[in-house]
Amino acid sequence: MKLLYVLVSKPSDCYYEQALLSIMSAKYRMPQIFISLLMDDETKKTLVNSRKKILDYTDEVRVIKCDPHQSPMVRSRFLKTMMREYIEGDFLYVDGDTLWVNPINKEDFSADIMGVPDGHVEFEKFIYHDYHLSLVKKLGFTPPSNFFINGGVLFLRDTPVVHEFMKSWNEHWNISCEKGCYTDQQSLNHVNYLNNNIIKLMPHSYNVQIVFTIRYLLNAKLIHYFGTGLYENEDELCFELQKKSFWSHVKENANIMSLFEDVVTKPYKCFSISSIKLNYKSEIELKNPIYGFINTLAKSSKLHAKVLLKILNMGARLSSALFPLLSKR
Repeated sequence: MKLLYVLVSKPSDCYYEQALLSIMSAKYRMPQIFISLLMDDETKKTLVNSRKKILDYTDEVRVIKCDPHQSPMVRSRFLKTMMREYIEGDFLYVDGDTLWVNPINKEDFSADIMGVPDGHVEFEKFIYHDYHLSLVKKLGFTPPSNFFINGGVLFLRDTPVVHEFMKSWNEHWNISCEKGCYTDQQSLNHVNYLNNNIIKLMPHSYNVQIVFTIRYLLNAKLIHYFGTGLYENEDELCFELQKKSFWSHVKENANIMSLFEDVVTKPYKCFSISSIKLNYKSEIELKNPIYGFINTLAKSSKLHAKVLLKILNMGARLSSALFPLLSKR
């Protein structure tokens, strides 16, 4: 079985560095693993000087000519939805914003197509249920009846059934693009519905989405830290690789291999010492605009913000004292 990475990158972004780190971690945990790298021709042109390093860790490279006028996001999703046609053999597709912490057990992959639910929960319980439901309906797709599969880690056998599934995924992704949605999970899950939920669940440990839960972290195979949209508000993050400042440091550091080797060999050191994880209900409550406003005031050094925060605190204490009395009436 192969590991497959899709890379669309230019020197100004950090997708190359994320993919390199993930591939290095795979080779460290599984020295004999076969790694395939699928990229567009524009990305291949940029693999010069230090950016050639990724080729030292890959066993197979496929370069596909794409429309240079398309955005990197569109080219990336095109390659992803077409990857079954370009790569031979069974493979485990892996997003670049990941880190291997334990080796694969091949016996865990028994079905033709396998994935892990987004958020590790049923769709109805997913924190972004309403967002995805609205988008799915807007696209004219069918919402999932059970799980909303995360597209970041997918096992795909080289069988006619899987080839047909992937062809349909690409077709429905193109329909999605025509309606202004260039992400691929909505079309992936719609095609899964059309195929009677052909995607079976692999162990959650192969796609541990740490922004949602720590339940599977103890036995994790692969940490998925979601670095595509790097988070600006770093005070709320517990994992270094989620932080924009980490990747800015990487871009400025001439000796990134030493830094990466430290991350690869000691991945759990990337967690902040003061890390805590809130439960689902608390995370929902913290998305309330009132909390966001208070948080903004608390971080501000402006005098008016401090005064307003003090007034709000006084009001909150007064409300807390009066509420039980008023509730008895």
